[in-house]
Amino acid sequence: MPLQKLIRKGKFTNLYLIREKNEKCALKVFKNQAIAQKEAFLWNLLYPEFPANLIEGHQLKRPWINAKPLMKVDRKKFYNENLLKEMLLTLFGQIENLHLAGYLHFDIKPEHILVDSSNKVYLIDFSNALPVSEISTEEKYPYPTCYAPQECIFHINKAIGPWSDIFMACMSILHWLTGESPVPNDNPVFSLHAQLNFQYRSNTMFSKKLNQIFEKALKQHIFFRPPHHYEKTEIEKFIIEAVNQRFATVSDFIEALNNCDYLLNRKNVQSDFFSFFKNLLKRR
Repeated sequence: MPLQKLIRKGKFTNLYLIREKNEKCALKVFKNQAIAQKEAFLWNLLYPEFPANLIEGHQLKRPWINAKPLMKVDRKKFYNENLLKEMLLTLFGQIENLHLAGYLHFDIKPEHILVDSSNKVYLIDFSNALPVSEISTEEKYPYPTCYAPQECIFHINKAIGPWSDIFMACMSILHWLTGESPVPNDNPVFSLHAQLNFQYRSNTMFSKKLNQIFEKALKQHIFFRPPHHYEKTEIEKFIIEAVNQRFATVSDFIEALNNCDYLLNRKNVQSDFFSFFKNLLKRR
């Protein structure tokens, strides 16, 4: 099988673009066969129209999807209410389907959200997906830096649930729509501290209802002292209290989105849109 181009080299997987019979395919090569099988199962669950096949147990071949990672997608195109709402509902619908199958994605970040030229969205990369029934209280599961909630960072596994995926997805959407990372990522130590104490603040781009949705989805405890000043039982208690204030399921989140008449503050979004073109003209 000809390997045409290495697209992404990772710690545990490599992604290649290959061509077979004049058709582009994605070939994902795993170091772990069990992870390859999990990826195949979850991919085919979400995207049966792009079937993935296991080769030799550790290679996954599927049709190539011509789509961009979220941060490379022009966010101003989605300042259209209908487009944005459809995109969010599709994305969270995919997350809900994973949850209904008994899995958490657990690695939602902008690189794992693709959007194609017809504005269709794809949640990808299920290498870190967790079977809910097998979550251990002792295991330290990897999480996406800058996008994960407190229960993941502190490894309070009894507090992990659908709300953890919702949190990561909302942080990713915030980063994309605003163009600014919710958590500074230039200094690892400062980033971790900022992530631990991240608190959502209303954004003038969004409608009042959408701000309320983000506020609920991103609820976290405020640690006024460095974490090492607290007992583990205290940290668990604080985090579980915060988690209980978030959306319990993706279905609840989707219901809140559907009840939102407007997602954007049209006045401020229009202002941002026109300032973009003014700056473009100035450069000329």
